[in-house]
Amino acid sequence: MKLLLICPSLKNSGPINVVLSLIKNINPKLFKITVIYFFSDSAEYKQILQDKGVKFVRLDGSLIHRAFSLYQQIKIIKPDVIHSHCLLPDALVWLLSPFISSRKLTTIHCNLLEDYRTEYPLIKGYIYYKLHKIFLKNFNKVVTVSKSAGGCLDNIETYTIYNGVDSLAQNEQKIFKAENINFVFLGRLIPRKNVMFLVKAIEELKNKYDLRVTVEIFGDGPEFDELKEQASSDFIFHGFIDNPLNLISKESILVNPSYSEGMPMAVLEFISLGLPVLLSNISSHQELKDKIQSGVEIFDLSFESFEEAYLKIIKDNKTLNFNKQEMLENFNLNFSSDAMVQSYSAIYEQLSS
Repeated sequence: MKLLLICPSLKNSGPINVVLSLIKNINPKLFKITVIYFFSDSAEYKQILQDKGVKFVRLDGSLIHRAFSLYQQIKIIKPDVIHSHCLLPDALVWLLSPFISSRKLTTIHCNLLEDYRTEYPLIKGYIYYKLHKIFLKNFNKVVTVSKSAGGCLDNIETYTIYNGVDSLAQNEQKIFKAENINFVFLGRLIPRKNVMFLVKAIEELKNKYDLRVTVEIFGDGPEFDELKEQASSDFIFHGFIDNPLNLISKESILVNPSYSEGMPMAVLEFISLGLPVLLSNISSHQELKDKIQSGVEIFDLSFESFEEAYLKIIKDNKTLNFNKQEMLENFNLNFSSDAMVQSYSAIYEQLSS
């Protein structure tokens, strides 16, 4: 089967890591894959595609030029299934739908209404949400990465496939040992991620318990300078790094205080290391908690709730306190790359038959 994957870029982000996980784990004897993207890329990600024998094409230029180039590529490739990710690819596939016969699938990686509302000014965000819903109506299948991500897609039939990542818990040689427990944040530094809450909550926690901590922030974005200015010297701002998991110690706790998520790959990747997470009480995080109880604690956006969640993870002697084996068993059952690939493979087969 010829499968065309269309994504915005080829650089570390949640949607792109889903695409890479698919490529790395799908049966190459059954699927001949091409990847088309439009913006930035990384040498490492391109190397992964080359190693897997996957052809990839970057389409530059204006929107009209990209649409025409995409149409030309589709004519050449003649894919059985087109799998689109995110707004621009969905828009272009919608635009070209009258002229292509391939079956079409898209994956929605977030709650569109919440995401656009926090990413853009109110009216602009609402317009993007409405437009994206229109684009979705020309797809044969619409997949969401969590049930909550489909909550705003009324009158559109959706199917939930949880994001999946490879288990890294046995990859001990790549993880150095830290003397103290570290807090970690992985993601873009934007208002929706609510990283300022983390800065303030950690300061309160330090003062109350006289803690010596390190907080590592992996990511970049428009709030980088403001956060760095507000944070104490205990915070280390690494900026954007392609493989931050290689730098995380075995005594780390991830904190994600986000206002909205689809099914965050960074959180799943952290759990795949066998490490605990503290997550804000949004719907997608609660879905994850329902599947993985041990090592996953939920807090509302108050210090008292954050403190309570933290104390469930930490013993008095400052060692991590959770059932790692139980966590990894439930992770592999629900969020492994194999589980995700099997679900997508079934949909590809269904669409092409």
